[in-house]
Amino acid sequence: MKETVLFLLITGFSLTCWGQQKAQQSFDELVTAHDPDVTDDLKHDVSYVCFEPKEEKFFIVFYNLPDPASWQDAYSWETVATTFRQDAKQFGIHEYTNGMDDDQLYFALAHPKAVWEAKGHRNAQKKVVINPSSLQILDDGGDGYSFEVGSASVSLSARYNNTQKDTVRRFVEVRQSTKRFRQFWEVNDSRIEDMTGRCELWSRGKQRSGAK
Repeated sequence: MKETVLFLLITGFSLTCWGQQKAQQSFDELVTAHDPDVTDDLKHDVSYVCFEPKEEKFFIVFYNLPDPASWQDAYSWETVATTFRQDAKQFGIHEYTNGMDDDQLYFALAHPKAVWEAKGHRNAQKKVVINPSSLQILDDGGDGYSFEVGSASVSLSARYNNTQKDTVRRFVEVRQSTKRFRQFWEVNDSRIEDMTGRCELWSRGKQRSGAK
Protein backbone atom coordinates (compact mmCIF):
# COMPACT_ATOMS: atom_id res chain seq x y z
CA MET A 1 0.00 0.00 0.00
CA LYS A 2 2.80 2.42 0.94
CA GLU A 3 4.60 1.58 -2.27
CA THR A 4 1.45 2.34 -4.28
CA VAL A 5 0.93 5.70 -2.57
CA LEU A 6 4.59 6.60 -3.08
CA PHE A 7 4.38 5.65 -6.76
CA LEU A 8 1.31 7.82 -7.26
CA LEU A 9 2.95 10.76 -5.51
CA ILE A 10 6.11 10.44 -7.57
CA THR A 11 4.12 10.02 -10.80
CA GLY A 12 1.97 13.07 -10.05
CA PHE A 13 5.03 15.17 -9.21
CA SER A 14 6.78 14.00 -12.39
CA LEU A 15 3.78 14.88 -14.56
CA THR A 16 3.60 18.31 -12.97
CA CYS A 17 7.30 19.01 -13.59
CA TRP A 18 7.05 17.64 -17.13
CA GLY A 19 3.99 19.71 -17.98
CA GLN A 20 5.39 22.99 -16.66
CA GLN A 21 8.73 22.36 -18.36
CA LYS A 22 7.06 21.62 -21.70
CA ALA A 23 4.81 24.67 -21.36
CA GLN A 24 7.80 26.89 -20.61
CA GLN A 25 9.75 25.43 -23.53
CA SER A 26 6.77 26.08 -25.82
CA PHE A 27 6.62 29.71 -24.70
CA ASP A 28 10.39 30.19 -25.06
CA GLU A 29 10.23 28.76 -28.57
CA LEU A 30 7.52 31.24 -29.59
CA VAL A 31 9.45 34.16 -28.08
CA THR A 32 12.64 33.14 -29.89
CA ALA A 33 10.70 32.88 -33.15
CA HIS A 34 9.23 36.38 -32.59
CA ASP A 35 5.74 34.95 -32.89
CA PRO A 36 3.44 37.92 -33.61
CA ASP A 37 0.66 36.82 -31.24
CA VAL A 38 2.99 36.31 -28.28
CA THR A 39 4.88 39.51 -29.11
CA ASP A 40 1.58 41.39 -29.08
CA ASP A 41 0.58 39.86 -25.72
CA LEU A 42 3.91 40.86 -24.15
CA LYS A 43 3.89 44.49 -25.32
CA HIS A 44 1.60 45.64 -22.50
CA ASP A 45 2.53 47.34 -19.23
CA VAL A 46 1.93 44.10 -17.35
CA SER A 47 1.92 40.54 -18.76
CA TYR A 48 1.85 37.43 -16.58
CA VAL A 49 2.91 34.30 -18.46
CA CYS A 50 1.54 31.33 -16.49
CA PHE A 51 2.55 27.72 -17.12
CA GLU A 52 0.01 24.98 -16.55
CA PRO A 53 1.45 22.04 -14.59
CA LYS A 54 0.35 18.93 -16.48
CA GLU A 55 0.14 19.86 -20.16
CA GLU A 56 1.99 21.83 -22.80
CA LYS A 57 -0.19 24.85 -22.09
CA PHE A 58 0.43 28.38 -20.96
CA PHE A 59 -1.70 31.50 -20.81
CA ILE A 60 -0.88 35.20 -20.72
CA VAL A 61 -2.85 37.66 -18.60
CA PHE A 62 -2.13 41.19 -19.81
CA TYR A 63 -3.24 44.75 -19.23
CA ASN A 64 -2.12 48.35 -19.52
CA LEU A 65 -2.03 50.49 -16.39
CA PRO A 66 -4.32 53.52 -16.02
CA ASP A 67 -2.93 56.97 -16.73
CA PRO A 68 -2.50 58.89 -13.42
CA ALA A 69 -3.47 62.15 -15.19
CA SER A 70 -6.68 60.85 -16.78
CA TRP A 71 -8.89 60.14 -13.75
CA GLN A 72 -12.33 61.76 -13.85
CA ASP A 73 -15.09 61.96 -11.25
CA ALA A 74 -17.32 58.91 -11.67
CA TYR A 75 -20.48 60.43 -10.22
CA SER A 76 -21.57 64.03 -10.65
CA TRP A 77 -23.80 63.82 -7.60
CA GLU A 78 -20.90 63.24 -5.19
CA THR A 79 -20.24 66.46 -3.25
CA VAL A 80 -16.70 65.26 -2.57
CA ALA A 81 -15.55 62.81 -5.22
CA THR A 82 -14.43 59.42 -3.87
CA THR A 83 -14.88 57.29 -7.00
CA PHE A 84 -12.94 57.91 -10.21
CA ARG A 85 -12.97 56.44 -13.69
CA GLN A 86 -11.09 56.52 -16.96
CA ASP A 87 -11.23 54.56 -20.20
CA ALA A 88 -9.57 51.15 -20.00
CA LYS A 89 -7.01 50.25 -22.61
CA GLN A 90 -6.53 46.75 -23.97
CA PHE A 91 -6.57 43.89 -21.48
CA GLY A 92 -7.40 40.19 -21.45
CA ILE A 93 -6.16 36.60 -21.42
CA HIS A 94 -4.68 34.51 -24.23
CA GLU A 95 -4.04 30.78 -23.96
CA TYR A 96 -1.68 28.63 -26.03
CA THR A 97 -1.78 24.84 -26.38
CA ASN A 98 1.05 22.87 -27.98
CA GLY A 99 2.48 26.06 -29.42
CA MET A 100 -0.81 27.16 -31.00
CA ASP A 101 -3.16 29.87 -29.77
CA ASP A 102 -6.48 28.71 -28.34
CA ASP A 103 -9.11 31.07 -29.75
CA GLN A 104 -11.92 29.82 -27.52
CA LEU A 105 -10.19 31.07 -24.37
CA TYR A 106 -8.95 34.35 -25.82
CA PHE A 107 -10.33 37.78 -25.24
CA ALA A 108 -8.42 40.97 -25.96
CA LEU A 109 -10.60 43.86 -25.06
CA ALA A 110 -10.66 47.48 -26.10
CA HIS A 111 -14.37 48.06 -25.68
CA PRO A 112 -15.57 51.68 -25.67
CA LYS A 113 -17.59 50.95 -22.52
CA ALA A 114 -14.72 49.42 -20.56
CA VAL A 115 -13.40 51.65 -17.78
CA TRP A 116 -10.95 51.61 -14.93
CA GLU A 117 -12.61 52.44 -11.62
CA ALA A 118 -10.94 53.24 -8.30
CA LYS A 119 -11.64 54.78 -4.93
CA GLY A 120 -9.59 57.75 -3.86
CA HIS A 121 -9.55 61.49 -3.23
CA ARG A 122 -8.26 64.76 -4.60
CA ASN A 123 -5.26 66.21 -2.80
CA ALA A 124 -4.55 69.87 -2.10
CA GLN A 125 -3.26 70.29 -5.67
CA LYS A 126 -6.57 68.82 -7.01
CA LYS A 127 -4.76 65.74 -8.29
CA VAL A 128 -6.48 62.40 -7.91
CA VAL A 129 -4.84 59.98 -5.46
CA ILE A 130 -6.27 56.48 -5.79
CA ASN A 131 -6.28 53.47 -3.50
CA PRO A 132 -4.40 50.77 -5.49
CA SER A 133 -6.33 47.94 -3.84
CA SER A 134 -9.59 49.31 -5.27
CA LEU A 135 -8.53 49.21 -8.94
CA GLN A 136 -10.82 47.27 -11.22
CA ILE A 137 -11.95 47.20 -14.82
CA LEU A 138 -15.69 47.48 -15.47
CA ASP A 139 -17.66 46.99 -18.65
CA ASP A 140 -21.36 47.52 -19.33
CA GLY A 141 -21.39 45.34 -22.43
CA GLY A 142 -22.57 42.22 -20.61
CA ASP A 143 -19.87 40.04 -22.16
CA GLY A 144 -19.60 37.73 -19.16
CA TYR A 145 -16.20 38.73 -17.85
CA SER A 146 -14.65 40.67 -14.99
CA PHE A 147 -11.09 41.85 -14.49
CA GLU A 148 -9.68 43.22 -11.21
CA VAL A 149 -6.24 44.49 -10.27
CA GLY A 150 -5.67 44.80 -6.53
CA SER A 151 -2.65 45.50 -4.37
CA ALA A 152 -2.13 41.76 -3.79
CA SER A 153 -3.41 39.97 -6.88
CA VAL A 154 -4.85 40.17 -10.38
CA SER A 155 -8.01 38.18 -10.98
CA LEU A 156 -10.33 37.62 -13.87
CA SER A 157 -13.45 35.63 -14.58
CA ALA A 158 -14.75 34.72 -18.03
CA ARG A 159 -18.07 33.06 -18.83
CA TYR A 160 -18.88 31.51 -22.20
CA ASN A 161 -20.89 28.71 -23.82
CA ASN A 162 -19.04 25.67 -25.17
CA THR A 163 -19.94 23.62 -28.23
CA GLN A 164 -22.33 21.52 -26.11
CA LYS A 165 -24.07 24.77 -25.11
CA ASP A 166 -23.01 24.35 -21.49
CA THR A 167 -22.24 27.51 -19.54
CA VAL A 168 -18.55 27.48 -18.64
CA ARG A 169 -16.93 29.84 -16.14
CA ARG A 170 -13.18 30.17 -15.80
CA PHE A 171 -11.58 31.98 -12.87
CA VAL A 172 -7.88 32.93 -12.74
CA GLU A 173 -5.99 34.69 -9.96
CA VAL A 174 -2.30 35.65 -10.03
CA ARG A 175 -0.59 36.57 -6.76
CA GLN A 176 1.65 39.51 -7.60
CA SER A 177 4.24 38.97 -4.84
CA THR A 178 5.01 35.30 -5.56
CA LYS A 179 3.92 35.06 -9.23
CA ARG A 180 1.86 31.97 -8.37
CA PHE A 181 -1.53 31.42 -9.95
CA ARG A 182 -4.64 29.42 -9.24
CA GLN A 183 -7.54 28.78 -11.54
CA PHE A 184 -10.69 26.71 -11.71
CA TRP A 185 -13.47 25.88 -14.13
CA GLU A 186 -17.19 25.49 -13.54
CA VAL A 187 -19.67 23.91 -15.95
CA ASN A 188 -23.28 24.85 -15.27
CA ASP A 189 -22.20 26.09 -11.80
CA SER A 190 -20.49 22.79 -10.87
CA ARG A 191 -16.73 22.91 -10.16
CA ILE A 192 -14.90 20.47 -12.45
CA GLU A 193 -11.19 21.31 -12.17
CA ASP A 194 -8.74 23.24 -9.97
CA MET A 195 -5.16 24.07 -10.84
CA THR A 196 -2.17 25.96 -9.44
CA GLY A 197 1.17 26.91 -10.95
CA ARG A 198 3.78 29.60 -11.49
CA CYS A 199 4.15 32.61 -13.78
CA GLU A 200 6.74 34.93 -15.28
CA LEU A 201 6.25 38.69 -15.17
CA TRP A 202 6.88 40.66 -18.38
CA SER A 203 6.53 44.37 -19.08
CA ARG A 204 6.68 46.03 -22.49
CA GLY A 205 8.40 43.05 -24.07
CA LYS A 206 10.99 42.47 -21.34
CA GLN A 207 11.03 39.77 -18.68
CA ARG A 208 10.94 41.14 -15.12
CA SER A 209 10.85 37.92 -13.09
CA GLY A 210 10.92 34.20 -13.80
CA ALA A 211 8.97 31.07 -12.87
CA LYS A 212 11.03 28.81 -10.62
